Amino acid sequence: MTLDLASSSTHLMMVPRGLQFFITLGMAFMIFCCTVDAQRFRDFAPPSFHTGSVFHSTGATFVDSDYRDLAIYHFDSMSASIYLPYGGIWTDPTEDVNTEPLEAVIDFMEENEMLVHGHALVYPLENLNMPWWVAQDSSLVEERMYQYIDALAKVRAGKVYTWDVVNEVMGDDNNMNDSDGVRVFKFGTNNILKEYEAMGQDYIRRAFVRAREADPNAILLMTDYGCEWDDPDDPNQKSDRLYNFVIKLLSQGTPIDGIGFQMHVKSIEGERPNYSQIVRNFERFRNLGLEIHITEMDVQSIVTYDPENDPGVGPASGPQGDVYENIFQICMNEPACKSCMFWDYAEYNSRNPGLKHSWLHPIENSFNGLRDGQFTFPTPWWDINPESLSPKQAWSDMEFVMDAHIGTYRLYSRWESPSSYLIRNGSPLEDGSYAPAFTVGLATLNAESNEWTSMKWRLERVGDGSDRTYRLLCLWDSGSGYLTRSGVQVGEGDWEPTPDLAVLSLNEAWTSQLWQLEPVYEPTLSGAYKIKNLWSSNDNDYLTRVGLPDGNGNYEPTTDVNLIADADYDSQVWILDKVWALSETRGWYDDFWVD
Repeated sequence: MTLDLASSSTHLMMVPRGLQFFITLGMAFMIFCCTVDAQRFRDFAPPSFHTGSVFHSTGATFVDSDYRDLAIYHFDSMSASIYLPYGGIWTDPTEDVNTEPLEAVIDFMEENEMLVHGHALVYPLENLNMPWWVAQDSSLVEERMYQYIDALAKVRAGKVYTWDVVNEVMGDDNNMNDSDGVRVFKFGTNNILKEYEAMGQDYIRRAFVRAREADPNAILLMTDYGCEWDDPDDPNQKSDRLYNFVIKLLSQGTPIDGIGFQMHVKSIEGERPNYSQIVRNFERFRNLGLEIHITEMDVQSIVTYDPENDPGVGPASGPQGDVYENIFQICMNEPACKSCMFWDYAEYNSRNPGLKHSWLHPIENSFNGLRDGQFTFPTPWWDINPESLSPKQAWSDMEFVMDAHIGTYRLYSRWESPSSYLIRNGSPLEDGSYAPAFTVGLATLNAESNEWTSMKWRLERVGDGSDRTYRLLCLWDSGSGYLTRSGVQVGEGDWEPTPDLAVLSLNEAWTSQLWQLEPVYEPTLSGAYKIKNLWSSNDNDYLTRVGLPDGNGNYEPTTDVNLIADADYDSQVWILDKVWALSETRGWYDDFWVD
């Protein structure tokens, strides 16, 4: 039997959001009794934004097939747990690092066209759990750190989207940290981190340099917890220490591409995140030229010793859903926010006593102010066992935010990309200014054009989003700014599409103004699409940068763009680079948040 939820999801936007959840929840209880054609979580996401989860496995055979298959269905990325003490990767320093588990995960993810987030190359706190690592002479640490980085980052170089190069290296409050706030000892102990003992804080810079050499294509992250907000009344907060230390690293030429904020937070009254502080914090890291990635999100919802019978346990997540929703709203409105990964996405894997993967689920140890044996149910999916997986309200809350989002992007072709940004052309006026024309072309992005509204396109979702259909609205004279396929009249009232493009006023009946984004999967390529016009009778439908023969059998790119048939051309691959979101004025967040 097949449960067809696709048509149902189209109509859910007509229903109040609270009722949407109960409708989808009722249908979700049937998920693993049949084959599901429901809309995927990934389809709600706007272009260039990735969602995923950690699978807690060092090989391609994951914890549970239903759990694995559902994640593959809904997400477009995953975190591979591959840090040193995990899964017997390097048990003997006299032998080679075992890269087969990582290779199996990467191959499996590539087969399913999913991006891989590697976690992590250097994890000093966890490395203290390796007896041979602790016992080794300090003179050997740097060489072995490089050996580990090289083995993992090189074995499938070009196949990993992001690497957590260093993880949890900033010290907590009231810890014995160095003058820059870098962690020196394991919290609450006198156990010095071997990397710090051998190289001082410079091991962090060296790790990034080595990782860049090992895999030049991967996005390199510095990842930590407790750094998500910027409290102006707390001059000694961990986020300030991270921010100032990153500035120091960048001044040294360290190849850091982004910050991974773990986002382990709570929905308990009085302990919920300060969302405005998160907005400010993300913004200041973005202003350093860094990407923002949420790498381990979960939200503690309750504290209970009785996970089977506590009345607060269950799928109607309430305040927990509000926290998930608000964090996703922040990401939608922050152009530097590129992904959100869950840690993990379902309760079964998070609370299983043999796994205990969520740090807000300390079921075998006391941590984060919780007692041994307490449960917190921090994930967005509810289950008693893998066969009963179903979404909490938090899941539909996040879908709602993504579905309602309208983003603004620059679009550029991968063929000679610096000069391939799509613009609305202008006509010169006598006073030296320009008036918007009805044609489009390509231009180079530089300091001057960075301010042009003619280069900024707002993507307006059409329908339920499952087929990634949008209208593209240029922000220069937006009243007449919709990208449109031109046509020629062939009879009374009849028109045929041409390869040419125009910028015209909105006509909701025209399929010539509908554009479908077809994702282009490459392991290290984010936000790449082929863009197909939906008014067609001859298959010449794909947005393409025009080239002219150079006389030597090759082509030179021009500043023209038109529509041709689908082909394996870089000129048909378009990168969508987010500029800003719908709310473009500062302070939008002050009265927005869901309580």
